[in-house]
Amino acid sequence: DPHTQNLGQFAMARLIRDGNFDAHLRTLRSEHARRCAMMIASIQRHVPPGALRFARPQGGLYLWCRVPAGVSARELRDQALAAGVAFVPGHAFYPDPAGESELRLCFSSVLPDAIDDAVRRLAGCIARALPVRSVAI
Repeated sequence: DPHTQNLGQFAMARLIRDGNFDAHLRTLRSEHARRCAMMIASIQRHVPPGALRFARPQGGLYLWCRVPAGVSARELRDQALAAGVAFVPGHAFYPDPAGESELRLCFSSVLPDAIDDAVRRLAGCIARALPVRSVAI
């Protein structure tokens, strides 16, 4: 299929023709910023300190994160799926093993009421995946 469906094209053409596209974009940007802030606040609340590093995005739909060395994003994905949470491991976006410790969290497709619970579930998976550190006595 070399293009998007005609119905989607007609709807977009009408949105632009009627002058509603810019207002729609403002609404989307505001909502995405709100959901991003909610996800970041949930991460800060639930994820063990230092277990998930990220930079606050200036836009977009995703939060790119890095887990500590020794934690596989692929294995973490499997644990998260079992806990009812999905994300895309970073390896899917790299031609080499560089993304093995990265993950992409999508804040734009998660309903605001579900963000905190999803992050809490993911935080539990991350905590269980962290290497056990020996303590000298």
